[in-house]
Amino acid sequence: MKANIRFPLFHFLCLSLLIQAVVFAAPCLNRCICPRDNLIDCSNPTFPMVLPARVIDNISIRGKILNIPANAFIQPEGNVLKSLSIYNNEVLNIESHAFNNLVLDGLSLYNIQRTHLGARVFANMTSERLSIYNSDLNTMPAFLFGGTTLTSMSLYNNNITSLETNVFKSAKVSKNVALYNNRIDTIQKNAFSNDNLKFDIYLNKIKRFYVQDSVIPRSFYSNKIICTCSLAWMWKEDSIFNEFLERNKCLKTSQYGEILLKKVNQTWLCMNDNSSQTSEWETFTSKLNTEQFESSQPISKETPGTEDTTQFATTKSSDTKSASLKPSVNLILIIIESVVVCLFMLV
Repeated sequence: MKANIRFPLFHFLCLSLLIQAVVFAAPCLNRCICPRDNLIDCSNPTFPMVLPARVIDNISIRGKILNIPANAFIQPEGNVLKSLSIYNNEVLNIESHAFNNLVLDGLSLYNIQRTHLGARVFANMTSERLSIYNSDLNTMPAFLFGGTTLTSMSLYNNNITSLETNVFKSAKVSKNVALYNNRIDTIQKNAFSNDNLKFDIYLNKIKRFYVQDSVIPRSFYSNKIICTCSLAWMWKEDSIFNEFLERNKCLKTSQYGEILLKKVNQTWLCMNDNSSQTSEWETFTSKLNTEQFESSQPISKETPGTEDTTQFATTKSSDTKSASLKPSVNLILIIIESVVVCLFMLV
């Protein structure tokens, strides 16, 4: 009688443990490992990725990914994604609407080589923060952030060379947009067409600055502008750009050094190459070079975005450690446990 009771109990325990092992291992995505239930680490995953219907602290994606397509991430009901990190990749292309309708706490792209972004890559995405840094990102196309709802946006230490017309159009960012330590040399017409955004733009060397219908961001300072006649539009009567002229410098040539924009007369910007005007410019710049511009604002020692950099550096370190775990460790441990229990019941 006891043997008859023990045998079904033995089967029940073994079956329940095996079911637990299968269920526990199943939510991990293709070409990904799940070192813990709330972490997913992927190397060269396939898209689209259907996320598990549970809370995920972080998904990290690395490897050589040629393309991230539109609607690359599908969130079923019940999925709560806190962080998505795409790093140490050679991503050749990220298509338009790649992060369409994605809802998460933070998205970071860093240490990415040779990246091309399509228009509206982040369309309809809702996130606390978006950070793109330490990447080979050159141009930002029009409407790149169209329809995006963010708390903060950090785009620093990249190779961004141009801000295209309407690049920030229809983006909603409640805090600052940080654009510093890039290589911005061209600002196209109405690149700052979103009056609701606050920008931090500094430490760039700008060669071409086209007409802006909106106010230039207040935190646009310590940039070096290659002064040409294309800047004459800033010196309009009752100009709304006076603060900009007081906080940035005109770099005519290395011979003449740096001159505050407010010290420059617009007529000299549009001078012809005849000897009299050239002489006039040389006299003007030589005089300015002997002056001490006490009104020029020094660069702040505190760099905005430091907290974000530390935060994402910590995330990167955590992700790297979790990636070293083998994919089947949890499943193997549970199966071993099942076998041990089964053998114990047979004794």
